[in-house]
Amino acid sequence: MPDSAIAISWDHGTSDQTFATCAAPPSIADVQLGDRVVVSVTLVYAPFVPLVPIPPIPIVSETARTIMIDIAAGPTATVGGPAVTETPNPPTNTPGPSPTPSSTPTGPTPTASDTPVPLPTDTPGPTKTPTITRTPIPAPGNLQVTVNCSNGQVRLTWNAVPGAHYYAVYEVMSPPPDRQVCLTNKTRCDYSSIPLDGATHTFYVVAYVYSNRSAPSNVAAVSCPAG
Repeated sequence: MPDSAIAISWDHGTSDQTFATCAAPPSIADVQLGDRVVVSVTLVYAPFVPLVPIPPIPIVSETARTIMIDIAAGPTATVGGPAVTETPNPPTNTPGPSPTPSSTPTGPTPTASDTPVPLPTDTPGPTKTPTITRTPIPAPGNLQVTVNCSNGQVRLTWNAVPGAHYYAVYEVMSPPPDRQVCLTNKTRCDYSSIPLDGATHTFYVVAYVYSNRSAPSNVAAVSCPAG
C-alpha cells in the first residue's frame, strides 16, 4: 500500500473541524479533550477479468479515535463514611396445598369422524420486475483554488454534496484524458506538484455515490511565474 493512500488528520469532533494533518501535526497544547485522530485509507478497486465494463471504483475506509486526556484515576472517595452493603435475605418458600390427583375417565375412546377438507391453493400471478430509476447526483459547487508560489503547493476546496461517498479532483490536460490528482472523502484537497513554470493549471471536482458520478463542478485555475 503506498503512503499516498493513507491520510492522518486531527479534528475537533467532526470532519469539517480539521485543525492539523500529518504534514503539519499539532502541538500538545493544541490537542483538547474530545479531539479525534482520523486515519483514512483510499484504494482503487478494478476487476482482474473485465467481463463487464466497470470503471475503477475508489474504496475509502476511515476510522477515528477520540483523544482522552486529564482523566482522573484511582479510588473514588465516598462522602459520609464507608458504604454499607446490605445482604438480601433469601426468600422463604411457603409450601402450598398438595395437588389433588385427577380421576382417569373410563369408557370407550372417542373416534374422530370429521373428514379433512383440502384448502384452496393460490395460483401465483405474473411477477413484476421493478424499474430502477437513478437520481442524478448534483455537481459540487463553489470550487476554489489557491497556490503558494514559493513551493507550488495548491489547495482546493468545494461545497459538500449530500449523500456523496467521495470526491475526485482532476487537472485539465491537453490533449485529454484529464489527470486525477486527488481522491478524498473530504471537501478539501492539498496538491503539491504544480511546476513553477508560468503555465496555467485548471482543475475541477466530481462527486461519487458508489460508482455513479456527478457532473463536473465549476473550473478553477492558478499559475505561478517561472522561477
